[in-house]
Amino acid sequence: DWNDPDIQQELLANVPGMFMKMATTYAIIQFIGASLMCSPPSSEDSTAAASETTALLKKPSSAKQYTVGEMLSTSAYWLLVVNFFCNTQAVFFGASLSKTIAAHIIPGSATDATLTHIAAISSLFNACGRLVWGILGDIYGFPCAMLCLCGIQAALFFTLPYCIDAPMYGIWLNGIMFCVGGNYSLFPLACAVYFGEANWGANYGFIYLAQSLSMLLAPTISGDV
Repeated sequence: DWNDPDIQQELLANVPGMFMKMATTYAIIQFIGASLMCSPPSSEDSTAAASETTALLKKPSSAKQYTVGEMLSTSAYWLLVVNFFCNTQAVFFGASLSKTIAAHIIPGSATDATLTHIAAISSLFNACGRLVWGILGDIYGFPCAMLCLCGIQAALFFTLPYCIDAPMYGIWLNGIMFCVGGNYSLFPLACAVYFGEANWGANYGFIYLAQSLSMLLAPTISGDV
């Protein structure tokens, strides 16, 4: 019973310690990442690497290096924004509401601890998805990889209400989060391929705004659903 004051106090008592563990873990990861940073290759090496990457992508990379203003005037930018906006709803429902959705789909068939473990495991699939979808994007190109990602993700969400127990729900959630991770590999790839690498940071920032706007609207959309 969540209204039991003893249970609430026990949960609240665990929060400070958990924040300290998370902060320590993040600090260690950031220190390792910063230590592994190095200078980029020379211009000759960069040109050769870019040519090799373009060949792997099987998609003609734009010779023009778009500025933010030029990118905003293209249809490709707005299509990517709409794509990212819609895919972000999967991020919200899959990551933020996984336990709430489970409570409605499989009521009484799983404890809160079980659902927490399922959510934790799904985060591993999220991380693996970034690697796998990034590799697929390099091999087959952004359009093909994104089409497959969206198709699989839509099928999983469409059939999610038919999950009958916690293990089945966990499998579906892992699949959804596996696709969610692919967004963070494929959209940066698309930004570099379509708009060039010179202004990639600023250009991708404007593409990423789609996720911010989608997240702001997600509570309203979820309420209507």
